[in-house]
Amino acid sequence: MINLQLRKTSGVEERMGKRKRLMSRRIKRKINIWAEGEFIDLWTVIHFLTGILLGFTPFIFNFPIPLISIFVVVLVLLVLWEVFELIRKIRETLGNRFVDILIAVVGFTLTIFVYRILEPEFAHIIGIIILVIYLTLGLSGWLAYEVRSKKGRRS
Repeated sequence: MINLQLRKTSGVEERMGKRKRLMSRRIKRKINIWAEGEFIDLWTVIHFLTGILLGFTPFIFNFPIPLISIFVVVLVLLVLWEVFELIRKIRETLGNRFVDILIAVVGFTLTIFVYRILEPEFAHIIGIIILVIYLTLGLSGWLAYEVRSKKGRRS
């Protein structure tokens, strides 16, 4: 009789252990979606949205500057951001850094062309939606990075 009760208890504990391991794996998977890829990763979406938001800038603030000059400024800002990541010792492959810049330039260029087609009110609504998505993804990615960094410091 005692053995049966011990087995039942150990079975419950075993199932609880399995649940904890499964939940731990799920949490790790959620955090791992922000892991750095060789060329493309979830941060690529952030860089694309950055390009889109930078593409809205000349229209929202009505800059009296030629678009080619704005393009050059955006390109310089994107390269400086990647240099900042290097200084902060954020590990990425060279290919990933190149794709980050390229995809942001694509987002910027796409926005410049599409904005001219859209009604200004509609374009601003799209810009706000993209900003909310950008901030949400950015916060999620930053939190995942912080968790990963803290784990690295403990080891």
